[in-house]
Amino acid sequence: MTPVSELVTTIAGRNMVTFTNHIHCGMATYLFVKDADNVVPLTRFVDVDSLFMEMHELAEKREGKALQSITKVKAYSMIKRHIKKDQLPEGMNLTDFLKVLQRVFSEDTKKGLSKFSWRMMYVGSMHFQDSYNYDIERVKRCSIHYTTPDMKLIPFCAYNSGPVYRTDVEKRFSVSLAEWRKKFGEQYT
Repeated sequence: MTPVSELVTTIAGRNMVTFTNHIHCGMATYLFVKDADNVVPLTRFVDVDSLFMEMHELAEKREGKALQSITKVKAYSMIKRHIKKDQLPEGMNLTDFLKVLQRVFSEDTKKGLSKFSWRMMYVGSMHFQDSYNYDIERVKRCSIHYTTPDMKLIPFCAYNSGPVYRTDVEKRFSVSLAEWRKKFGEQYT
């Protein structure tokens, strides 16, 4: 998703979150959902690989330039070119799909994404590490962390596997339910 974040950063004129964690950490996609029997992956009607390459190139060309409206028009045109019109799922038309995508680049990002997500289902997965496939390089580039009560940050996979910090953290900071109630009262149980 880095090319999308880079382009939105360029258009918005302010930094957006860009996850550049390890390439083998996880994956995500969207599915268009008409109803329970009609679910179509976005990659069936959008040439995502070519689109992302072009987004990255446009973001690099426009970086630091005050041409946000031109960049929006180019991004909109680029997205339109990468949609396979003959593969659009039943219940979706090109104009409506483009309007929703345009909102992602034009409105407040959260608001635009919420409208995009109305008929689209986000599917994400994570390649969870365990003792057999523990990869130090992935842990170094992790973008998901646990914060311990003593304010230490521990990468997700390190917390749950490999050296397993979870057991130590739970041992050091857990309290019994009786102690919790005594300290905080019944309203938190």
